[in-house]
Amino acid sequence: MNLVESTALRAAQNTERAFGSAAGLNAFRMLPGWLKSPEARIAAVLGVLRCAVRLNDQATVRGWCGTWKKLAWGPHFEDIAELCLELSGRGQDSLAAELSEAEAERMATPRALYLAARCVERTGDMTTGLDWVQQAAERGLRDGDEQVAIAAQALKVAWLGRVDDDSAVSEASTLDLSKVPQELLVEVVSAKRRASSRFVRASAIAALEALATESPWAESAMLLAARHADELGDRLTSLERDRVAAVLAHWKDKAQRTLALERLQLGADLAAASPEERGKLFEEALGSSSATSLEVARCVLRGQPLLGVSSVVSPALRAAGHLVAGANAEAADALRELLGNVPLDASAPTWTATRLALLSHDDGLVALGGQVAKELTRTVVAPSGQRWSNLARHVEASGALETAVPVWRKGVEQGETEAREGLQEALARLGHWCAGKGERGRALELLREAKGF
Repeated sequence: MNLVESTALRAAQNTERAFGSAAGLNAFRMLPGWLKSPEARIAAVLGVLRCAVRLNDQATVRGWCGTWKKLAWGPHFEDIAELCLELSGRGQDSLAAELSEAEAERMATPRALYLAARCVERTGDMTTGLDWVQQAAERGLRDGDEQVAIAAQALKVAWLGRVDDDSAVSEASTLDLSKVPQELLVEVVSAKRRASSRFVRASAIAALEALATESPWAESAMLLAARHADELGDRLTSLERDRVAAVLAHWKDKAQRTLALERLQLGADLAAASPEERGKLFEEALGSSSATSLEVARCVLRGQPLLGVSSVVSPALRAAGHLVAGANAEAADALRELLGNVPLDASAPTWTATRLALLSHDDGLVALGGQVAKELTRTVVAPSGQRWSNLARHVEASGALETAVPVWRKGVEQGETEAREGLQEALARLGHWCAGKGERGRALELLREAKGF
């Protein structure tokens, strides 16, 4: 830069300081056309951009972005990052993205590429953003900038996780969680906790404890730990349960903390209990004088998450919850949804919902419970802790003798000792009922089968 150029630049800078951004913009705008040295030209264009941003002159900023990306000289990342931050702060995300992309094209440093990725992220353009973030990660590794390389990979995991892309899990597998930026840690853990290894899942949840103590992301960290326990349910290993408990122990609200930890413990007790012991645990919790224990039992029965986290709850769990609450219309809707899913969800909550529907005093719910019971007979085996004989008795008590017979048959198939006698009596009663209805042929068939037992 010669003396004439440096003098012209100082004059423009003094004009900006003395008379404001509008005067400065006019002064800087006249310089690039005749300045020869790269250093002087880039300083003048930066002056134009700075004044235009201060004046909220979006057209000028957008127009000079094209000039900026052609000036491949000198490090000015900090200046551009500051202007992008100001634009984003005013909600001008698309303009911030254009300016950051111009800087990334001008000087493709790891930090410039990462800035472009973060700015584009705010516009919602994931396709373009992923391209920038991939370039940032690769350039960071190549240039030895580990901090940017890890941050870029973490951002990629976060983006993939937001759209439920399975590749987020494999991308997260190579990340050292201790080096992931805190603002991205919750989303990276959310992906990493979906790994098949319980040790990887447990270490991911453990990483949340650092956030749960004192950080802007403390609540998000604790809610994610709670969601992890909710989603795995009985499949939550003791190792993961301990990590979840360590995170939830930092919850500031004592009542919510107690509820969460007690339900977590009840889940552990249920997982370890025999089928016979599980019923007793529920009865003890429901019969407890402790309001917290009662709420824990209700939460488990209704399939509600630990701390009110919004999560996917199956129709069976919703049906059981509504039936307990006496919300018959909602329960009926959930049971119809359950019947509409093929194949039928034959898990324990479905059996609970079926039993509660059959025991209700609502004819519509009883009929729906009978339909679910009939569909359950198409499944191979009953879930742990459930017996066909018990279900058959509830079906019979509801008056649906026709449906009870195939349920009793399933009990006989599964070797339940009381099922043979139950089936014999049900066949005999159904045979006499058919005879009373004039269905002589079917009545004889049923009574002969009953006599054969």
